[in-house]
Amino acid sequence: MKPKNPWISILTKPKSTIRKIVDFNPNYRLLILSWIYGFYITTSIAQNMKFLISKWDLFPIVVLLIILAPIFGYLSFSIFSWFVFKIGKWIDGKGSFKEIRASIAWATVPLIVNVLISIFFISFFKKDFFIGPAKEYLVKLDMFLLIFIALLIQITTIIWFYVIYFNALAEVQKFSVLKAFLNVFLTIIILGILSLLLIAIFKWTCSTFFDEPIIVNFLFK
Repeated sequence: MKPKNPWISILTKPKSTIRKIVDFNPNYRLLILSWIYGFYITTSIAQNMKFLISKWDLFPIVVLLIILAPIFGYLSFSIFSWFVFKIGKWIDGKGSFKEIRASIAWATVPLIVNVLISIFFISFFKKDFFIGPAKEYLVKLDMFLLIFIALLIQITTIIWFYVIYFNALAEVQKFSVLKAFLNVFLTIIILGILSLLLIAIFKWTCSTFFDEPIIVNFLFK
């Protein structure tokens, strides 16, 4: 049976809500949730690429974010959930890949607030949202307070995201919240190790294009 108001109930009843969702359809609203998380991620990436963003006008930046958002979101959900699924088997996890992906997808519901905050600041600061607001904004008390309050709200929603995720994951994996935390923690550790290995391999293979092997600098400097 189709779950009623999961957008609201997931905020306070993550376990029962995710159970109803995965029993109905583990891919339920996956595209919308992918866009929400993807927009949140891509705006963060754009803010850390000031050297590139500064050369673009605002309109193509926003259009590109809108287009890339569902792709980034879907890939993030799928890749991370695949590792959680595989590593979860080591600690007797029972959830399917799609159920585990649904748990992280629906945990992003609180991040809707962060997306709305980003849209508000983009409309206000325009391109400065990505390359840094002008100093005259930061010295104004009312603007400083607005940014500070927005930051507190964003921190709160991120914490809420993890609370929902660990509870939802525990439900689909059929183990405790603590074990769900362990499942995610092990996944992050292994992904971190794999990332370092990939970076090392990339630097090693590219070292022939430089006078000094990059791997030496990477490991010893």
